Order: sequence, then C-alpha cells, then structure tokens
Amino acid sequence: MKKTIIALMMLIGVASMPSTVRAQANQQVTDEIIGIVKAQWAAEIADPANLTEQFKNIANVDLDNKDMEVAWCAMLGLFPKEVLDWLTDISQRYNIYLFSNTNRIHHRAFQRIYKEQTGKENFDDYFIKAWYSHDLGLRKPYAQAFTKLLEIENLKASETLFIDDSHINIEGANEAGLLTTWLKPPMTVLELGL
Repeated sequence: MKKTIIALMMLIGVASMPSTVRAQANQQVTDEIIGIVKAQWAAEIADPANLTEQFKNIANVDLDNKDMEVAWCAMLGLFPKEVLDWLTDISQRYNIYLFSNTNRIHHRAFQRIYKEQTGKENFDDYFIKAWYSHDLGLRKPYAQAFTKLLEIENLKASETLFIDDSHINIEGANEAGLLTTWLKPPMTVLELGL
C-alpha cells in the first residue's frame, strides 16, 4: 500500500512583480496591506469580480483589469523540469495530493504556463487530487483546512506527510496531526530522498 504525501504549490518558479507596476504603486502601501489583499485573492474571500478593483484602490495604481491580472500573475515562473520529473517518479511510490493557497486567476495562469511549457494539458494530472484554497474555501495554515482535506479524501493524519516551505503552514499541519517536513529555504523537494 502506498503512503500519502500532500505537497505544496512551491513547485513552480516565482518571479518578482515588474518594476513598471511597482513604480505605479503608492509608496505608502505597506507589506501588511499587500498581504491582506493577497490573502483575499488567494481565498477569494472578497467578491472575485471586484478583486482587481480592490487591489488597484488599496495599492493606488491606475491599471485596467487585464493589466492588473497580468501584473498579479507576473510573479509566476516556469515549472522546473527536474521537479516535474520528481513528481512523476515519486507518484510511483506515494499517493500524491497537492494543497495550494491560490486563486482562480493564478490557477488559470499557471495551467496556461504549464501547457505552453510542456505541451501537456493539466498540471493537476500529477496528483490524485489537486486542492486549491479557492475551491476548498479554506487555506493554509489553518488546521481546519488540513482537517477538511483529510476528511474529504478519507486520509489518516498519522499516515499523511505534508511538505511545505513555510514554517507557519507546517505548524498548522502539525496541529491537525499530520506528519510534516519543512523545506527550509533554499531546500527543495529534490533533496528529500523520498
């Protein structure tokens, strides 16, 4: 019987927001406010149709919604081939699930990036099930998010390994009773020896 791993969405590269967008942002916008907006986007707590307007208002930038989506997705990079190979290999020995704090806009964007990069249809095919916070309605690091995912998938916390590069997410998974491995940056999944 295969053991279970729940991986995180750190499998794609992350770029920084373009300087042209940063230059338009009001210098008084704090990291805390940006963090709140990111959390709203990721969980889609706010009305998804108005998220770009909310961000533009808080960040004091003058962009149309399409440009705002481009800027929001500019942080997404390419999928490292060695990580995709690792997923293919490890899925032979483990039941792999994905749990990612993301949003519909990023989800569409990284699926497009994946298809353009690999010629394959769906990044989610690497996993038994890919769970995204905007679909689950809950997000890491909250223990109830892990508990809900375990319940839906009929998994035992004591037999499920959660891998993440965020210590706060590891704490939430521990609170829910999962086994955990913290990928303390710059460590990657390739160094796990699984």
